[in-house]
Amino acid sequence: MERSLGKREILEQYFNRAYYGNGAVGSGGRSQRYFGKSAATLGQARRSSGGLAARSRGYDPLVHRNAAMVRRTHVLDLMVQRGFLSSEKRQRIEREPIALH
Repeated sequence: MERSLGKREILEQYFNRAYYGNGAVGSGGRSQRYFGKSAATLGQARRSSGGLAARSRGYDPLVHRNAAMVRRTHVLDLMVQRGFLSSEKRQRIEREPIALH
């Protein structure tokens, strides 16, 4: 894959094909399944739930909400540590309620 695609394209393909539990395939399918909205209309907090793909069944927010929230916190920590997210933005994300569909 790396010979024909760049790292960004490989990551995009992964997120578009990964299984997120409950029949949700790809980030668009995940957005529709869990939040009832397209990925384009979701806020940063919900988009950052890409960390769920690491163990989709174990982090299924419909079945294991606490595990999913712990994973979200971990992903947000990493995003702040690596400079992708400011501490202030992270605090806003964590205060934003998550209404599952």
